[in-house]
Order: sequence, then C-alpha cells, then structure tokens
Amino acid sequence: RDGLFVTVPGSVPSSAGLEAGSRIELKPEPAVALRLGGPRVYWSDWALNPVRDADGVGADVAVATTTTGHGGRLTWFGMHASQGATASDADRLERLLGNGIAWAAGLPSASPASWPGAARSALVFVMDVEGADFWAQAGEVASAFEESRTPISFFVVSQLVEDDPELAARLTQAGEVGTQTVSHSPLWGLTAQEQRMRLQRSFDDVKDWTGVEPLGLRPPEEAFDSLTLEAWRAAGGRYLVSSTEARSATPEIHRTTRGDVIVLPRLLKDDYTVIVRDVTLRSERLLDAYLNGLAKMRAIGGLAVVAGHTQIISNGPRLDAFAGVARSAADQGDWWVAEAGETAEWWSLRSRVRLEWRSGAGGGSGEATPRVGYELVVHGPPDSDIDELWIDVVLPGGDAGLPHVDGAPVDHIEEPWGMRVRMGAIPAGGFRVISWVQDPTGAPEEGP
Repeated sequence: RDGLFVTVPGSVPSSAGLEAGSRIELKPEPAVALRLGGPRVYWSDWALNPVRDADGVGADVAVATTTTGHGGRLTWFGMHASQGATASDADRLERLLGNGIAWAAGLPSASPASWPGAARSALVFVMDVEGADFWAQAGEVASAFEESRTPISFFVVSQLVEDDPELAARLTQAGEVGTQTVSHSPLWGLTAQEQRMRLQRSFDDVKDWTGVEPLGLRPPEEAFDSLTLEAWRAAGGRYLVSSTEARSATPEIHRTTRGDVIVLPRLLKDDYTVIVRDVTLRSERLLDAYLNGLAKMRAIGGLAVVAGHTQIISNGPRLDAFAGVARSAADQGDWWVAEAGETAEWWSLRSRVRLEWRSGAGGGSGEATPRVGYELVVHGPPDSDIDELWIDVVLPGGDAGLPHVDGAPVDHIEEPWGMRVRMGAIPAGGFRVISWVQDPTGAPEEGP
C-alpha cells in the first residue's frame, strides 16, 4: 500500500526514545505491511487510527520486532530509511530504525516509562466553565467529582466568574483552576504585546479569585502559536490543554525564553463534537465516544484528555456519562488519573531523567559471588525530586537475571520485550543504579 503515517505505541522494543503514540509522516512511496498479533508499530491515518488491511481483518504492521524459534532476533521494516516527509519525521524514523537494529543485534536499550507507577496510560478530566448558567453547572460537576474523589481541572473565563467567591471555593476544593483567558477571545495571530497583556490579566484575575496561581491555559478555539507559549510562560503559567492535530498521543515540550511549556494534547472527541456537531441528544452516545477514545489511548499507552463544557454537560445523564469514564478506568486498574497540572509536572520531570549504560562488574562462572552483566545509571532531574519512576528496559537475548537497584532486589514486571523496573524515589541531583544479577551457575537469583 501507499503508506503515509506510522504510529509508534509505547513500550515496544523499537520505541525507546520515542514518546508513546509518536506519529511519523512518510513520503507517499510504496510500502509493505505484515499481519501480526500483539502491540506493534503500525500503519495509521493522521489521527493515529490503524489502517486496516485490504481484507479488513486487522491492522497493518509497519515495523515488527520478533524472535525465532531458536532465540534469534528479527526486525522487519516496511518502509525505506529515506522516507521521512520532513526533517523531524526523518529524525524519528532514524531513531525507529536504530532501535530495531539494536534489538536484532542484542544491544540493551532503556527509557523512562511514560507514567508513574508503571501505569499503562494516563487520564485527565478537564471542564470549561462558561455559558449562561455556569455557576450552577460547574458546581454540580465539582460536587460529583469531589464525591468520587476523581481529579479534575477547571478552566474559567475569568471575567465571568471573578465576582463569585463561593464558586472559587467549590472549584478549588474539587480540583485545580486554570483559565480560558479573560473574555474567551482567540489569541492566535495577535501581537506578542497583546497576548502578554491578555494572559497576564487573566492569570492575575484567577489568582486573585482563587488565591492560587493558575498553571494551565485552555486557549480559545484551541488555537495558539509560539507567542502564546512565550506570553503564558512569562505570566507564570506552565502548561496548555489543546488539540495538537494528533502529532502525538503524549504531551509535547515547547521551549521558551522563560522555560518550558507543556502542551497536553486533546485527541478524544469532546461533548461539543458529539452533542452539537454530530447532533445527538443521547447521553449513551457521549459515553461511547469517550470510552472508544479511552480504548485507543490505552492501546497506544498515551494520554486521554476527557473534555467537557458546563453549558453542554448540564443535565444528569450527560454528567453521568462524563463521570462514567472514571468508573471505567478504575475497573481496568492500569490508568494514572491526575489533574492536568500534575500531569504536566510529571512530564517535565520525566524529560529531565537521564540514563547511562555502563559495563557491569563481576567475572566468570567460577567465582563464588554473583556476577553483574549490565548496569544502568538513572540520573534524576538536577533540581527536583522524582518518585514513582519506572524504567522500561530491553536486554539482549537470554535470561539477564533479576534487577537490583543500588544492590537490593526491586519490584519488576516481565514483558514480552523485556521488563519494567521500579526505581522508587530519586532526590534532586541524585542517581540510582540498576544491575542484573545472576548466581555463579547462571541461574537467576531468587526474588524478594
């Protein structure tokens, strides 16, 4: 087929250094696909949806890492190495090919797991506070989420709410509060000075209203440019929630002169798309749309942003559908559910973790002490503590032994591609060392 997009899910042997759900655009040249089960790099459309094979049987696989019956390793590629559509796509494709070659060559690789506690995916609820009856509707949402102890992030039009201190208390008690600017007027395309003035005013309004500095911005019409990022960071903000045209299923880090701004991508359909654009009044359709998006993000290992608007999530069934997503995620048990600000902070911390392979100590099989075949030094962020960090590790063929951190056995999860190793807490500027230990006979040491 003529392949145009490749999507790389998280936690596969060829994904190290590529964020979960990374989309690579290719030049429209002939490409080849495989039919294989399990998580694989797959041919997709621009929205990260799998491209079905000609018979409609399953997703077309673009890159496969597998093993032979005798323990050998194979990596198969369905595209040319020179097929990246842009310079950034070429860089990601080069990394993808390099990872596949390293797998086949039996070279170790590692990357920080995407989410805390080895969670498979992450889930964020955001609610835009706007409309004629925002105060009552936002209060209902706050009460429902506070009762269920589910994190939620509210984004207010600051000139609408600034005279209602009671609502400020309700929203901050239930979750965090960010801004949609003062008047919900678009920012994109305005001058740097105009954007700075508008965002600084909105930042100050929310701070005065709630007593807490707002970290998050939901840009009106989900439109922003580099000047928006600069202006929001200068005002004191740290992140945006917006559509990113499905460039990735995980957050983006944008550099500004004042520091990084994290963009949390909204890929799922929201209530406006389902209720207004698709013209349906059935709350079941809204829940189905949310759950379909959740299933997609769970398969990729990405971030699911479930977004709503107070003027649409205004009746009991729709609010139940919105909150029902949390119940579904809790039933699955492998989601990390957090406020948007906490998610952005985690992504910033994770980006500053540095990994360093070094040759292990130890000798031959005749020695009486355990030998160490590999050591991985995990450096935490230089200026912040980090906790609940896990490392995804792909090791050469054969049993490498049980992982130890700083000499002590640790929790780990065996995966078809390798293992996930729990690091625990790393203090600011500190590091911890993962080693794989076997006894002198080569048999794995007993676990904790």
